[in-house]
Amino acid sequence: MKKAYNKTIVIAANSTGGGKTQITMGLLKLLMNKGYKVSAGKIGPDYIDIDFHRIVGAKGCYNLDNWGMRKQSCDWLLEDIVSGSDYTLIEGVMGLFDGALSGNSSTADFAKTYQLPIILVINARSMGQSIGALVEGYINYDKNLCIAGIIVNRVASVKHKEILQEGLKNCPVSVLGYVYEHTDLQLPARHLGLVQAIEHNTLKERIDKLSYTLSSSIDIEDLMTRMRHVNIVHNKDIYQPVDLFTKARHIAIARDKAFSFLYAHLLKSWEMQKKEISFFSPLRDQSPDKEADAVFLPGGYPELYANEIAQNHHFLGALQELAQNGKTLYGECGGYMVLGESLKDSQGVVHKMSGLLPIQTNFSERKLHLGYRYITNEKPLRSLTQKKHWKGHEFHYSKEEKAEVKNQYAPLFSHVEDTFNQIKCAYGAQKGCVYGSYIHLIDHI
Repeated sequence: MKKAYNKTIVIAANSTGGGKTQITMGLLKLLMNKGYKVSAGKIGPDYIDIDFHRIVGAKGCYNLDNWGMRKQSCDWLLEDIVSGSDYTLIEGVMGLFDGALSGNSSTADFAKTYQLPIILVINARSMGQSIGALVEGYINYDKNLCIAGIIVNRVASVKHKEILQEGLKNCPVSVLGYVYEHTDLQLPARHLGLVQAIEHNTLKERIDKLSYTLSSSIDIEDLMTRMRHVNIVHNKDIYQPVDLFTKARHIAIARDKAFSFLYAHLLKSWEMQKKEISFFSPLRDQSPDKEADAVFLPGGYPELYANEIAQNHHFLGALQELAQNGKTLYGECGGYMVLGESLKDSQGVVHKMSGLLPIQTNFSERKLHLGYRYITNEKPLRSLTQKKHWKGHEFHYSKEEKAEVKNQYAPLFSHVEDTFNQIKCAYGAQKGCVYGSYIHLIDHI
């Protein structure tokens, strides 16, 4: 059934690090200050940015991934985001046209799929009149896109603004505002993206200052007129929720500053399947609920807290006890590291982990592993999933070193490819009821 929902727009940028998250937060807060109900989403696999939307007070707040998700999953999540709100902002990923080699993971592709207009945020730092050529190039690159306006971000001074205005005097779309650079309002980053929202002590105060700044810099009324109703065709009756922890009735999930990279659509899927969910903090040396029949250690930053985790014997001992009792344990990326024998931090110090998988992870020799992954298994993974085909994402700097003794474990995934069709076999590890890999699973296909 086709339904028309609230007014929605996509916030894109000319490059990664251009200020999309900052502008999106400020606009969400501006709309809320006007008394509107707002919601938000994030295109692509980035699990950090979505928490900033949530902190502002937006509803919905799911990742939307044309590459990593089934079309019906994107429809289902977008419908949940936009329903019940007046305005929705969908934050893009990287630069407007960036994504997987196939192109179908880009912000542009998502906007075309749902026929949504785009506000293009331009990072004007170190840029002069050339901004005019840049903007024209983005507008003309794909005539099937609707770029409804631009916001010029990181303007250095009044003189700089005048230079940029000269470059944009023949701009074919509206310039909705010029935002001066305020270093105290910028969001700090580290090796996996922005510093997490839960690590900021004064984030709400910063958001208030940001919305005040944008209120005098951006024509919010003009922006609102450029938003469109989004049309979604979705049949809830035939939708299959994400099939992860197939047999579990109660899933205990690690959640704190070291374990926070959890896709919200997985929680929604488990809610649809009427699974019980509980949370615990490894950093506070908490144990998973003993009534749980599955434990999920999502990704995060265990390498920053490796010494604390190694000292938290209640947490590590509980994992070992649950594994001995045949409970399902699953770790992704950072969680995978903790299920291993040891973690070597960036200083070369080795910290003992749970020892449930015969791997050691090394963060002292940094190498970037980043990108989407196709996953195929020859057979279902027992209590973890009955689906053989998945899509996921990998983003880490550490490397794993398998145990020297052969046959101590089996690979978790029998066949993995990236979007360049470069094959990776024998990926991850499983031993008994314990499973893990560096890949964050997004959706089965």
